[in-house]
Amino acid sequence: MALFFFHFYDGAGVCQDETGTELASVEMACLEANRTAMEMWPELLADRINPLSCSFEVTNSVGSILLRLEFSELLNMTGVGAPQPSQPLEIICSSIDETHRRALRAKAGLDEAMSDTRQSLDDVRILLAQIAA
Repeated sequence: MALFFFHFYDGAGVCQDETGTELASVEMACLEANRTAMEMWPELLADRINPLSCSFEVTNSVGSILLRLEFSELLNMTGVGAPQPSQPLEIICSSIDETHRRALRAKAGLDEAMSDTRQSLDDVRILLAQIAA
């Protein structure tokens, strides 16, 4: 277990984490920062603090910065504000189906070319064996 510190920035100042949290890995620290930021979001709004201006800076026990989580990234994770498809779903599905059919045809062509290549190599081996004899 390693000790991670989650320093909180609210856009105006910083609140240093003096105690830290023991976690198994940097990945677990990243997940913890995300979970905590999501939990803090409504509290920040209630306190009239814009969560979009907040962040966590996660450091190790010697103070090296391991990652920075901008709370605004949480919107990207939830899909809020994500662009909507510019085409109807039916057109997108049809396009995906056509791409799949083309990929299958390309794979069949590649399989045939590989088979031809294997046959040519077998023929070359036979000729080389005849020449060597």
